[in-house]
This record gives sequence, structure tokens and C-alpha cells, in this order.
Amino acid sequence: MGGGDGKTLIAFKTLLSHPEYGLYTEHIEAPTEERLKQVVQNYRDKDVRIVSFKQKEMVSGSLKVKDMVEGKEYEAIADSDNTNDTIAFRKEGDWIFSEIRGGEFEEPYRHSYKLVDIVKVLADKDHINRVPFDDMDIDYLMWVDFEVYCNVTAYAELPEEFRGMAVDTW
Repeated sequence: MGGGDGKTLIAFKTLLSHPEYGLYTEHIEAPTEERLKQVVQNYRDKDVRIVSFKQKEMVSGSLKVKDMVEGKEYEAIADSDNTNDTIAFRKEGDWIFSEIRGGEFEEPYRHSYKLVDIVKVLADKDHINRVPFDDMDIDYLMWVDFEVYCNVTAYAELPEEFRGMAVDTW
């Protein structure tokens, strides 16, 4: 399922209703409205209902970081293991700016980091596998970003070994 160019995919920003949890928004990858309805019917709680939806183009997890256009925002659907709905990335030089959105995040959480430097430190601490920059894609970047959030920027004070390579807001 994709947007046709291998760099994007079709999703729907969907307002859902649940009798116990109320209204919430979730981005759901689906090539058509019919498939969206099937996904909700087959893979969500039986009491979940679609209130409204809007088609939206999202970045594919296979887009290489090296191919990201400087300053352009790329929004991806978060991994199903994460508590957020989407994550937006912007590359500026050596830095990645990230905004974690939706799900359990009532307000977006923003942080930024020097990608290659932070990968080296996180890999040295066995938090992630190190891959060459040319092989890094959006899926890998989401993993790095999750580890940066959990191990670096979520603390009240940045751990010493990450100072100068990560910032908790922008």
C-alpha cells in the first residue's frame, strides 16, 4: 500500500468513537475508504465507530534519511508498539527535529538531536544497532527517536554524555 512513489503511503486521519474512551484520532494506513472501514471493523474493538475521516499522504518507512529534503516535514504513522499516533521529522544539517503527536500525548512532544552522534552513543550503550548513515530510513529513525525520548530527552536534565547532541524542546 503506497502513494505510488515508494516514498509515501495513503492513510486516513480518522476520528473514532468508543463508548468507554470517547472520541480520539488515529491515523490508519489504507489505500481506500472501503479498506479503512474494513480495518476498523476487523482490527479495532467491536464498539469502535468511525465518526469522520480525511485522506492524508504520509511518509513511507522506507524513505532514506539521506533523501529527506532539508527543512521539509515528514509525518509517519507511529509503530503500533508506541503510545503516540504519528511522528513528524525535519532534517536540518546534522540535526533531526522530531515532534511526537497524538495517542497518549495530549500535546506534541518536541526534541532534536544530532543523528549520527546520538546513534553512536546509543549503540555503544546497546540501546540500538548502529547502521551506516546511507542505510538509515524512516523506520530506523523512528526507532532511534523512541530511544532518544526514553533514554535522553525525557529526563528533567539531559544525561551528561548526550549534552551538545540533544535538546528536549525546540
